[in-house]
Order: sequence, then C-alpha cells, then structure tokens
Amino acid sequence: DVNNYAFKYGKPGSMMQSLTYDAQSATFYGLVKAYSEATDGYETVIYTVEVETGALTEVARYAEEYAAVVSDGKGALYVIKTTMNDKFQPVPSLWKLAADYSVEETATVENTELGVMYSDANSCVASADGTKIYYITGTQVNVFDLAAKTFTTVGETDKLVYGLANALGTED
Repeated sequence: DVNNYAFKYGKPGSMMQSLTYDAQSATFYGLVKAYSEATDGYETVIYTVEVETGALTEVARYAEEYAAVVSDGKGALYVIKTTMNDKFQPVPSLWKLAADYSVEETATVENTELGVMYSDANSCVASADGTKIYYITGTQVNVFDLAAKTFTTVGETDKLVYGLANALGTED
C-alpha cells in the first residue's frame, strides 16, 4: 500500500496522484509522487496496479515530478509535467512514454503559456478515439489535442472533479 509510507518520521510520504487504464494491454497504471530521502524532495514513480489485490509493481522511477499519467486507450501512455509561467500559474505539457517507460525527449504537446488553475484535484481521461487528453484541474476543463498539438481551456465544471475513468465498453 503506497500510503504506508505517508509522513514517516514527520516527513511527507507517498501519494497516488493519478490512475489510468490502458484498454490495449488491460492494465491499470498509477502515478505516485514519492518523497526521496536522498534528495529531500519528490520523485515520480509509475506502478502497475493489480485490481484484485491492490498490489503495486513499480515499472518506472523518475527524478522529475509529473502531475499525472494517462493512457490513450490504444497502448500509448503519457505523463503531464507542469512548469510555472511568469504569472506563477502551473503550465502543463504532455509527454509520451516509450515502451520502456522512459519519457521521450520532446514534448508531445508543449504548452509554454496557458496556465491552469492550481489544485490538488487533478484528473485525466482520453477521448474515446484517443486523439484528445482531457485534463481537469480543480473545476477547469482543459484539452491536449494530440493531432493539432495544442492545449486549450474549454470550460469549467460546477464542482471539483477528483477522478475520471474511461468506461469499459459494452463488450466487457
């Protein structure tokens, strides 16, 4: 259980930031922001999640902080990395993961200007056709368009959204 390490010795522990389901491989993935004693900071760990038991198996560890992991439902995984703009707003960009879970060198959708709402309530889900990644921060709905290579804000929700999931099809 990833939360077994939370606040060990008064220091921040680990917390699951994001979950996604890849229909191509029938695999759940989770992204954890984990405290590192070595750096006295955070690193990111991606796990596969065994749905029957909740067991986590580490598949990748990064010195960089990523906000979320999301699958396009067709076998590709992406991570979202945020930087700060000159207005001190989080500015997210989308990065594809290679088959070995390494982060590709160039952002899939690079955003350098459009800031998003700061929130610990972040959710991601892909469109049914896998061409868009919806990224909700607090109540703000944003879209990474994989074909157009753009990031836009498309609206607001009435309430905070803490989790989204791709629904399994009627064949399942």
